[in-house]
Amino acid sequence: MRLPARAVVAALLVTAALPVATAGGSTSAPPPVTLPAWPERPARVALIGDSVAESVADAMTGEAARRGIRLDTHTRVGCGVTDGIPAGTNNPTFSANCARTNGAFLAQAAAMPVDAVIVMSSWEVNSHVVEGNRLEFRSPEWDAWMTAQLDALRQQFGGVPLLLANVAPRSPVDGISTMTPSETDMALRFGQFLADYAAWRAGSTGMVDIVGILCPTDPTACPEYVDGARPRPGLGAHFDDAGAGWFAPRMLDAVQRAWDGIGTVVTTPPGF
Repeated sequence: MRLPARAVVAALLVTAALPVATAGGSTSAPPPVTLPAWPERPARVALIGDSVAESVADAMTGEAARRGIRLDTHTRVGCGVTDGIPAGTNNPTFSANCARTNGAFLAQAAAMPVDAVIVMSSWEVNSHVVEGNRLEFRSPEWDAWMTAQLDALRQQFGGVPLLLANVAPRSPVDGISTMTPSETDMALRFGQFLADYAAWRAGSTGMVDIVGILCPTDPTACPEYVDGARPRPGLGAHFDDAGAGWFAPRMLDAVQRAWDGIGTVVTTPPGF
């Protein structure tokens, strides 16, 4: 079921009931899922994220303004958007401070009302240390913790939709690979986690497909040049001014597609 993109303002509620199995093995209908009626497009959006998001923030702000959207950007270099400490960091003291101050960072970002939140961060592609315990990436414990982190993030912004950007594997720089196969696999597995999370959060979460923009033919081998542009010359991850200018309109198109998709109910969310 999908909220019609041109009629959502008039619609008050869309309700869907998803079947579940009871303890005895029979199938019964749970309480209905109520999907709110969001406007046709968000008028004010917050972008939160790390240095990759920062490298494209100005270009996205300008492109959003041209589309009649106010984009507020909140980024931190070297920090993710969770309360966990990435295990694969070469500066654990800095990363611990990121985790400790994450709540204050999000509270400041959420101080002004917005219609949606774009989450664009790559530090989540990692195992994390949480309260002294290491949670292995994509273990059941990590999945449960990350799910709770995203749920809490959304609530901090007043329950508005989350638009979750997947993480594109880094591109080569001057023809030299900047990504190991293991790192590529982790980035794509994180994207699958986000897609599954969004499927379980129908009506409140959309997926922004950055991988499709930057790796259009093969997500496991993102090219250095895309459509004649070289978007990410900085370590294969960060955008320069020209790359950000190329990327921003494509990113805003993907954001709108994600927004249009938040009314989609998946009756059997895959693998989550």
